[in-house]
Amino acid sequence: MAGFRSLKGLLVDFDGTLVDLPTDYEGMRRDLRAAFGGYGRDRPFRPLLDSLAQIRGELLRDGVPPAEVSTRMYVAEGVVTRYEEEAAGNARARGGAGAFLEEVKKRSLGVAIVTNNGRSAVDKAFQLLQLPRPDFIVARGEAERFKPMPEPAIKALALLRMEPRDVLLVGDDERDYAMGLAAGIETVLVGGRVPGATRVATLLDVIGLLGPSP
Repeated sequence: MAGFRSLKGLLVDFDGTLVDLPTDYEGMRRDLRAAFGGYGRDRPFRPLLDSLAQIRGELLRDGVPPAEVSTRMYVAEGVVTRYEEEAAGNARARGGAGAFLEEVKKRSLGVAIVTNNGRSAVDKAFQLLQLPRPDFIVARGEAERFKPMPEPAIKALALLRMEPRDVLLVGDDERDYAMGLAAGIETVLVGGRVPGATRVATLLDVIGLLGPSP
């Protein structure tokens, strides 16, 4: 753990790590099934974003005109965004989230949020909860691929102008761990049960890994 004390920045997951978004996923999946109902794509949409990417590829392979596919995907993104924004209006900060962000700012560490949520929901939740703003946000659609692929983390590193060795990734599930592993970034999970991952109980425990404040 001593190596964490020379960090320059943090990449932090959003939903499940900093905040809890009470998203109605069943309603979202129901509306997504309706959006693609005319194309014979009735499925559970689990995992959600992977399923949407798969459907896009299937429709193109089936000869559906690209413009029509783009329209369907636009509709689907609208469904996801609407449910996320509704959830953001009822967002709850995770225990210690505000103090965690205040402390990392006090230590002059760069902070980038890396999330599969859309930017509008992230912005709405930050405003509602009045949490300290990060330096950067990499939200859904702002990197070529989404978690668990490494691209969001790589983009966050570029925005921070840092290398993988300079940062710690803080998340809560296997997608965060897989992204960190693929990007070569040391990763800590708050809670979670991923085999082999470094785990802590709370966000404030992450501060403990960094050592005493300078």
